Amino acid sequence: CKIYAINTSARDEFRNCFFNEFKMFIDESPFGELVSDNIQRNSLSHLFSIWVDSSFSTSIVEGLRERINFYRKYTESYNIKYIHSCIGYYFNENIKVLSFLAKRKNAKLIVHEHGVNNFVNYYASDKSDINSYKLLHQITYQDIFFSWGTGELGDQMHNIENKSNIKTHNFGSVYLGNLNQINKAKKINQNNITILFVNSPFHQFMTNLEEIHPEANHNHKKNVFFLLKKIIKLNQNTKIIYKNFHSNDDYLMYEILKNEIKQKKLIITKLAPTELMTKVDVVLFDMISTGFAEAINIGAPSLVFGHEYHYMQASKEGKAINDELESHGILFYDIDSGINSFNKLIKDYNFIESSKKILNKFKSINSSPISKKLFLDKMNRVL
Repeated sequence: CKIYAINTSARDEFRNCFFNEFKMFIDESPFGELVSDNIQRNSLSHLFSIWVDSSFSTSIVEGLRERINFYRKYTESYNIKYIHSCIGYYFNENIKVLSFLAKRKNAKLIVHEHGVNNFVNYYASDKSDINSYKLLHQITYQDIFFSWGTGELGDQMHNIENKSNIKTHNFGSVYLGNLNQINKAKKINQNNITILFVNSPFHQFMTNLEEIHPEANHNHKKNVFFLLKKIIKLNQNTKIIYKNFHSNDDYLMYEILKNEIKQKKLIITKLAPTELMTKVDVVLFDMISTGFAEAINIGAPSLVFGHEYHYMQASKEGKAINDELESHGILFYDIDSGINSFNKLIKDYNFIESSKKILNKFKSINSSPISKKLFLDKMNRVL
């Protein structure tokens, strides 16, 4: 690992840039009403500039020139027409450097959507909201965006072509199209019920300022585990398969469900959730995300114990779909409603059939399957 000397001049320039950007953000966002004093705004912007600068490693800042020189040789040696990436524009500094150098030589930067969220707006829908800056990383400087939906764009993506100068195409997801599907819904055996619970991220600290607060998420996780405990108590023939999100701390699960683990009513798996979804009776999630999209495309009966925070982040159209999911019992926000939804799902064979319309609507906006051949045919026509 190379040791770089700190370049104070470059970092001062970065801090000045971060200061100006954050102050402009305060001026243009709802936070401006909370911080009206200019001295406070300057202090917050100064603190923000230090915070961001401190998060940048020396390999990123001080090593930037070497990285540019390396990839410049590459862009000068090859005629790069397109760069395709899902998450590289977020996390990979090499992809970022290669991309801006290639773009200067007229290459097109192409983004492939890499997952599903709960219809989060890219741009604020009104003055009471803020932009989703995490999502904007993949559309601000790129040229073409391929989403997982089909047909018209959902309202969470409204204005991105005008504001970001990017062309969007709804062609669907090859990944979802490759998942093994359940051919026919089966009647659930009341004497032998298996639930797969797929846990979502559970961080002690927020990875970005748009995430649910850790304390709120902690309380939400507790409620989900208490729901599982109550389901097992009310249905003695029920078994839980627990799939943790990578890097999560399991202490809450062990604390609340320790007796169920001892009784072997809850087992922990390391298998991929998609390998198990075709084999269980019910799949439970604690938020609407890619896992839910996987399950409904596979055809696995699914429930979501949601949180109001994620509902409030959804677009207007997204909230309406959430409301429909809730009215069908697929989505709920408290333990008692969860018990009602679970009982309805396992006892009412019509539960799945009556939910198809809203699930198809959900898929059409952000999680439609497509074959690789058909996707490539469509993509090649627009490139």
